Amino acid sequence: MQKNGAGLVSAASTFWDAENDGLCKVMWENQTMHCVVTVFGTCVNVVDGGEGAGEEEEKEEVVVVNKKEE
Repeated sequence: MQKNGAGLVSAASTFWDAENDGLCKVMWENQTMHCVVTVFGTCVNVVDGGEGAGEEEEKEEVVVVNKKEE
């Protein structure tokens, strides 16, 4: 935005999941302009609802151990 003495108001409204969603906002300016970049990152959980929906899936835990050979 060109610096010409006019005001600027910017706002955003979100339905936010603080554990999975986030944003990055960067502001930069020089003698003639202001620049504001905002990037929103959201996580969308999709439930299939098809065959097997609602059934718990068994998960196998894999542990990797690094051993130093002597």
